[in-house]
Amino acid sequence: MIRKNRHIVLVPKSRPKGLYSLEEIAERCHVHIAFVEKLFRMGIIDPYPHSARFFSPAVTVRVRKVMRLQEDLGINPEGAAVILDLIDKIDTRENKIRMLTGR
Repeated sequence: MIRKNRHIVLVPKSRPKGLYSLEEIAERCHVHIAFVEKLFRMGIIDPYPHSARFFSPAVTVRVRKVMRLQEDLGINPEGAAVILDLIDKIDTRENKIRMLTGR
């Protein structure tokens, strides 16, 4: 699901331990901050629960997946969002099956 019209929030000096700002995500992924901000506004990456400003380290994996889809397959961010949502649904269902079958 693509969500639009999100706003960028300035990062305060204090933050929860182990979480990253948008700027830190961009730095870790070696991309321009504008790219990460776009993914945030589109709803492709979400902040950590109960935090509008900070992101878990798992977000770097998601940003890198979008980058790979763009670079390797020429897929735009909107298409990448759909693909990532489908992958997430498949992973959730596979985990549920594993839990139910005990595997």
